[in-house]
Amino acid sequence: MDEEQYINVTDQLTDYDRTIDKLFGDIQKLKDVRDKMIKESQEIEQILGKALGYPWYKDDLKNFPNATEADGVCVAPNTAASLAMHAADMMKMMGVRELYKQRIIDEQREDIASLKESVEYYSDLADNLMQTREDE
Repeated sequence: MDEEQYINVTDQLTDYDRTIDKLFGDIQKLKDVRDKMIKESQEIEQILGKALGYPWYKDDLKNFPNATEADGVCVAPNTAASLAMHAADMMKMMGVRELYKQRIIDEQREDIASLKESVEYYSDLADNLMQTREDE
């Protein structure tokens, strides 16, 4: 066998082992990132679920024996995205309600101002009538 054609099987296997070790390391890093994203998504689901008033596991011990506050709320089958959409819809509704309340408040202020003017007018009219009677 020529020296140029000589293949060192041990060197090749060592290279393959290094490549495989690197790939396994990369796979583990991806799994760690995935696990972190899943945990964060679950935390977001719990935050939104609690804010939206979803039922607590601890309040249904018949179906969830030994559940505690640490178990959180039941948001299934929702996802973080669907809960966020629900929260956004609620915020929009609250905004509409606030605008409606503000319109009512503004109308009531106008009514109060009009009533105040009427009271002042009739009060002045009564004062004038009283003065006229005293003058007679």
